[in-house]
Amino acid sequence: MKPYELALKLLDLSEKNWFDYSQKERANLESEYNHLIELFIKSIKSESDRAVIQSIIELEKKKLFLPTNCLINLYKQALSLSDEKIELLNEFLSFLDLYSPDWDVEVDNIKNALKNRSITDAYDLAMHVSETKDFC
Repeated sequence: MKPYELALKLLDLSEKNWFDYSQKERANLESEYNHLIELFIKSIKSESDRAVIQSIIELEKKKLFLPTNCLINLYKQALSLSDEKIELLNEFLSFLDLYSPDWDVEVDNIKNALKNRSITDAYDLAMHVSETKDFC
């Protein structure tokens, strides 16, 4: 399945009222959702069409439905395909700021690199942002 199709399936599942389902049905929905996330991340990492990536980013901006790990991978792929990195880096920073303070250190490092006009360093830092956080 293609990334945009997977994004639409994730959107559909995220818009369901899971309380309308039995415990067993919710478990099935959760299993399907987790499987779709895995497929989505794999498909994003291999997607080479910038327009597809950008269309998913635009859908996400309107609906706010993708989990953090999907978005981080989505922005990393967008950055790897883009010639216009500054604008995309700033978008990525805005996204990470939504989840503050979880990614404050990464955001500050990327902002400092951009402030110092080192787009290459900012790009490298963005590409190494972890998709999960360990708080233990």
